[in-house]
Amino acid sequence: MNRKPHARLKALRNLLELTQGQLAKRIGVSQSYILALEIGQRQMSERLAQLVARATFVSDYWLLGRCGSDDAPLSMFLQPLTKKLSDHYTRRGAMLNKPIEALSDESFAIDDLCYLVACVMRAAYRKGVGGVAHLRFRQAITDVTKTLRIEQLAKEEVANLDPIRQLPDGYFEAWRMVSPSAKFSWSDAAKNGEQEQQEFVNDIKLLLETVEESFRRLKKQRSSRPRRKA
Repeated sequence: MNRKPHARLKALRNLLELTQGQLAKRIGVSQSYILALEIGQRQMSERLAQLVARATFVSDYWLLGRCGSDDAPLSMFLQPLTKKLSDHYTRRGAMLNKPIEALSDESFAIDDLCYLVACVMRAAYRKGVGGVAHLRFRQAITDVTKTLRIEQLAKEEVANLDPIRQLPDGYFEAWRMVSPSAKFSWSDAAKNGEQEQQEFVNDIKLLLETVEESFRRLKKQRSSRPRRKA
């Protein structure tokens, strides 16, 4: 079976100034395997594309030919990839079994994606197809967790919210003020006059009070727990 040479892998390697051997070492395969891919003797699999993505910060979707052009590698954020960007994430070991810091590039990327999802969902509800869009996003999340084999890590991230979920419903609901949807509330208030702006400011003040009260409650809960015997 004749296969087309993998131009995208070679374009990525050239962009990052890596030899076939250096790229092979990064992803844990032989140099001959990289050669076979580039000349068309082997086919790029989804699993291998994910390994290359983790090692270089390239988009596995781009690598598999699902977006972009052959000669312009895209990053995991689907933005143009540069050697500097790839080196930055490779050096930091970002996205590889490390906690996400609150003000990190990864956090900003997550926020941007959540905002985009919010925009699409709002548009879907305006057209009357919100339920369909909701189900498709749910399915996409399931597909991503299975494909990337991150089911357990995803469960751990959900568990990280447990201290807040244990509070009364009103406290957890207050976090909507820092959700992607709150950006739209802020924007609406900016456009709709002083009364709505003041209401939004009052909501922000209430959020601050709620957060402070939640910390006091959590501290009280922890201090009331019986201590373990040594």
